[in-house]
Order: sequence, then structure tokens, then C-alpha cells
Amino acid sequence: MTQAQYPHVLAELLGRPLLVSQQKLNNVLTAIGPRILSADWGMVIEAEEVKHRQNADYVVADGVAILPVIGSLVHRGSSMNNSGMTAYQALDANWAMAQNDSSVHSIILDFDTGGGSVAGVFAMADRWHSAKGNKKVVAVANDMAASAGYLLASCADEVVVTPTGGVGSIGVVMAHLDVSAEMEEKGRVVTYIYAGDHKVDGNPYEPLPDTVKADLQAEINDIYQMFTAHVANARGLGQQAVIDTQARMFLGKKAVEAGLADRVGTIESEFERLKASGVSRGAGSRRFATRNYGEPSMSEQKNSGGEPNQPAVDKGAATGTSAQTDVLELTTAELDKAKAESYEAGVTAERERITGIMAVGTELGMGDAVVSRMINGGQSLEVARDLMAGVKEDAEAATHINTSHSAGTEGGEKKTATIDTAAIYAARNGGAG
Repeated sequence: MTQAQYPHVLAELLGRPLLVSQQKLNNVLTAIGPRILSADWGMVIEAEEVKHRQNADYVVADGVAILPVIGSLVHRGSSMNNSGMTAYQALDANWAMAQNDSSVHSIILDFDTGGGSVAGVFAMADRWHSAKGNKKVVAVANDMAASAGYLLASCADEVVVTPTGGVGSIGVVMAHLDVSAEMEEKGRVVTYIYAGDHKVDGNPYEPLPDTVKADLQAEINDIYQMFTAHVANARGLGQQAVIDTQARMFLGKKAVEAGLADRVGTIESEFERLKASGVSRGAGSRRFATRNYGEPSMSEQKNSGGEPNQPAVDKGAATGTSAQTDVLELTTAELDKAKAESYEAGVTAERERITGIMAVGTELGMGDAVVSRMINGGQSLEVARDLMAGVKEDAEAATHINTSHSAGTEGGEKKTATIDTAAIYAARNGGAG
């Protein structure tokens, strides 16, 4: 994977702190695997009653809610496990729904993640930790809860790791890509015109200066202190003990010995244990706010007097009664059918997206390289159309400039302007925001 191929993904990975295992970061930087169209949680449970919550990404089986935390963790997004990623916002909303669900007495967090973004995770971890005691929450590393994943797992009442599963990687990492030598070899120069001495710190078109590296290291150290302090508090450990792990991963029994897990088990065994011991506590003694993450946050919403709007009061909680949760009761066969239909719908949507981008690329005269980057980059048809239209405008402007400066002849031959639309696309998407 190169910066030109996936600028939007690299923008999330490069030049910003990440709570992600080093192996995960290397894998992502090396290659992007096939996009995941549907999640296979890989678990077999026996339950008398299975319910799938409408507008939610979890199931409830015999009073136990099972929430998947799978793939790379990112700050914003409207769904979970979207293209191999889980959005903190969607995960947090589902967690709150399960906490408020009167039919749920326990929650299993099914982790298989190497971590992800710093942005958004600490505020969510604080909310999860403060909710301890409302309902029984068990985090299962099935088979990995690393870095940001472990930060969230540590907020549970108990952490369980599978025999071959791993937890830890309590550290922070940042990657800087220097393409200055490559650009020089290709005869390309990027010139920034900016105000503010640090506006272009860490840009990929020059080697990283020592002063900038020191500033970034200080930022990493601050986040590391926050990370280790949170885990120490959540797990009842000393902060130095957490620091002494030095971001190691601990497998199975070693995780228990290190104090990062409570026992070795499986998600199936934990389900059976919770199902057998669970006594419904209704919706719990506390209510947790949920909102449509496509809407403005509370801090963004203002009333006519300029003051922040107050959260909506749950009518059921205000009257002391349990609010009704809409559920769709499905048999196992119906659930399998729904998953299959969802998969087919995803395949159809992806096929239509690719076909549409190819058609727009042909219409706007884009080369195969640009069209391929739009497809592989995961842009929607609308976004791809706008981007390619911008590339075409830049190409036409560049053509006008080059031809106006090349009106003469050299050696009896008229000069011809050559425009690289792929390079224009990379330049448009690689700049500092």
C-alpha cells in the first residue's frame, strides 16, 4: 500500500498517535485485505431465546447481550464492523442500548482487535468505567484485545482471555512517512504556502526535523501516561506495574499472571456461566444516553438562547417504569436468512459502487490508476465523482498553463504538455488540513 493508493486510510494512520499494536500497524501499512462485508463472530451457543435488536449491532441470548468489538477501531462512523472497522461511536451507542435494555442482565464484549485511534477512546472508556455495577460486563479476548481494545476491555467487571488469546500492547505509536527521496527521484517538488510556524510539522515531503520529532514524542508520552493510569485504575494495579509491561502482549495464562486478565476461558463458556447465574436487574439503576451519531453532538446543539440543549429525559426512567425496547424476535433460521440477505445486499451495493465509479471515470476521462484508487480506497460514488471532477479541473488548468508556456518549438518540434492525473489526485489528497 502506498500513500497515493490509499490517501484517506494513510491520513488516519500517519502523523497521529494510535493505540494499536505494532504488528497490527505493520500489517495495515503493508497491505489492505479484502473488505469484510459481514461479521462472523465464530461462536456457537445454545440458547432458548435469541433476539436481534433493531437498529443495533448486538444480539440478546437468554438475557445476555453479546457485542462484537472487531477489527480496527476508529473514532467516527455510523455502523460497526464497516469494512473491517468498528466505530467507537456505534460501539458506544450499542453499549448504552444494552445497558438500558430491560431484558438484558449481563453483557459480553467479544474482542478481536489490535486497537486503533486515540481520538474518542478515552472519553468512552471513562463512561464505561463509571458504569461498573449497573450490569455485569465481561470482556472476552477472542482472540485479541490489544492497545485501544484492551483499554476498553479493562473497563469491564472481568476480563477473560482464550487459551491462545492475547491482551496488552499498552502503548502508543505514531508513524511518519518520508517520501522526499522518492519525490526528488521523480522530479516532483511540493511547496507549502502557510502561516503558523508549526502548520506543516510532520509533513511527508521532508525528513522529520529533530525538534518536530521531540514535540511528537512529548505528545506520545502524555497519551501513554493517560493510558497506563486508566488501565491501572480499572484493573486495580499500580501504574508502574502497567508501565513495566512495556507494551508487551500476554497470551492465555500469562495474561492472568500479569494481572491483565481474570481467568482463561472462551466466549461460549462465559455465556453459559452468565446465562446460568444471571438474574435480570431490569434496565439497571442508571440510564445511559444514546443518540443518532449522524446528528450533532449535545455540545453542538444550542437552544434559542445560545445555551446547550438538555438531554432528552427517558419517559420510562422518569416515571420509574421500564421503557419499552423494540425487539425483533427471530429464530436461528430467520437470523441466518437475514444475515445472508444482508450479505447479498452488501455485495450488490459494492458492485453498483464499482460500476458507477468506472462509468464516471470514463465520462471524465480519468486514467485507470485514478479509477482504481477510487475503487480500492472505498469512496462512495458521490465522493468519487466530486474528487474526479476536481482532478479534471486541475488537469485542465495545468494543461492550459503548460501549453501557454510551451507555445514555442524546440528542435523543430512543437512541445506537448503531459498531465499526470494520478499525480494530481495524490497531490489533492495528500495535503495538510
